[in-house]
Amino acid sequence: MDLHEVFNAVLYLLKSGCQWRMLPEGFPNWVTVYAYFAKWSAPAQDGVSALERALKKIGWRGPRETGAQRLDQLFDR
Repeated sequence: MDLHEVFNAVLYLLKSGCQWRMLPEGFPNWVTVYAYFAKWSAPAQDGVSALERALKKIGWRGPRETGAQRLDQLFDR
């Protein structure tokens, strides 16, 4: 198994917001991806997880806001 593919699957999940079990073919099994996500998301002694460090290093700014999300925010005001 290639950890780079596991990381790509985590990025896909974070960006798309899809369900774990709906991870497309071509990525590793969702159970494997989830296990690594849980391990990488655990905070270290300084309170920052390995996943947060990796995302910061690659310049990740999170998923883009959709039009529907913007409308929801307008109606919540």
